[in-house]
Amino acid sequence: MAALAESPRKGVPRFTTLDNVTSNAVNALFTPSKNPTSEHPVLVIAVGSPGVGKTSSLKTILNNEPLLQTRGITYNHFYNVSLDTLVEHVQPYRNLTRKVHNEYKESKKQHHLGTNPNNTHYNYELSNSDYGDFSTMYLQMIRSEQPNFSLGAEEARLRGKLHLPDEIGIPTNPSTPIKQRPVKQSPVKQSPGGFEIVLDPKDGKEKCKCPNCGKLYVGEATPKKHKEQGCPSSSRSTVKHGGSLKTMMDAAIERAIQHGFNILYDTTLGGNTNKVDGIMEMLIKHPKHKYTIFVIHITASESEIVERIKRRHLHMINRTQLDKNRYLRAIRPTLTKKYIDDNRRGFYSVRKKYTNIKNAIFNDTQYSPKDFIFKAFINPEGKELEINQELMFMSSSRNNKKNEKMVN
Repeated sequence: MAALAESPRKGVPRFTTLDNVTSNAVNALFTPSKNPTSEHPVLVIAVGSPGVGKTSSLKTILNNEPLLQTRGITYNHFYNVSLDTLVEHVQPYRNLTRKVHNEYKESKKQHHLGTNPNNTHYNYELSNSDYGDFSTMYLQMIRSEQPNFSLGAEEARLRGKLHLPDEIGIPTNPSTPIKQRPVKQSPVKQSPGGFEIVLDPKDGKEKCKCPNCGKLYVGEATPKKHKEQGCPSSSRSTVKHGGSLKTMMDAAIERAIQHGFNILYDTTLGGNTNKVDGIMEMLIKHPKHKYTIFVIHITASESEIVERIKRRHLHMINRTQLDKNRYLRAIRPTLTKKYIDDNRRGFYSVRKKYTNIKNAIFNDTQYSPKDFIFKAFINPEGKELEINQELMFMSSSRNNKKNEKMVN
């Protein structure tokens, strides 16, 4: 593990299939620059809306936390667990989002010039609704157990939502607005094997289309022939892997707990305690190392988060045109208020549950409410972090004092 920590991301080629997402690769991506092992390990569960700025805030919070300073632990000592890290390491995802983004942006441009040829200053950037269409791909990817991360099906879905053709070939003067242009559809034909027959845009010949990966097969693709040729997205695939990206991340957390690593888990809450409950089950299952558990909530105003999401989108995709690393990990801006409310409600629910000495999870385990530390911050634009007094002291202060007496 020490050698891995010296250069955490070097030697980890981008994932091209789910088969590449091995335990060693995931460990390398999550491993910090300093040794994460600790005699008294710390688990930090950082929650907040996407786009709130958790990463930048956590560096300040953790490097200035008195308890961590006494243990010699800094931000760079944490095994940094994040689904975003795994998703952004998938090369086909980066390629696909960049390709479809560029096609759709060009489509918007050509449509506008076709109807307003004298106005060349039109903003062709994607709308909030467009980003919402792209964001669904993320949710499908992290749960997919298909070797190609279900990206074939996701590309077809996304092109349908954006009314883009199956292949590059945008009309220069479309007569109908974007998202209203009808999609050309040929009469559905089927092969004896039950596969859809479509025209290959490259050579104009009829071929059979795989419903899983979209691959086109020459001739009549019977089920037997199709299986022999192999489908990278078929549920019958013999490719072995450790499960979905989400499954691999959960396994990494459990391994880290077994080794006594300091762990930083960057996530969002769905208005309940489910994610924290799952982590606690792992801690109880592996009692060798007892953890101090921080739950840190970070928020900002809705308008500030929406603006940060917008800047992040533009930064990801609008790098130099020659930069092949451009991609778009989209967030649906219109859900920002829901994200804020869900994480606020989730943080409060977790605090209420895990500061209650009567909670059944504390029976016959080494953990008690004393092992939990809850902190809440506001991350305002252009200013220093502020303690979120309202969230820290709302509603349950009387119950917390009662629990402290019972624990002591």
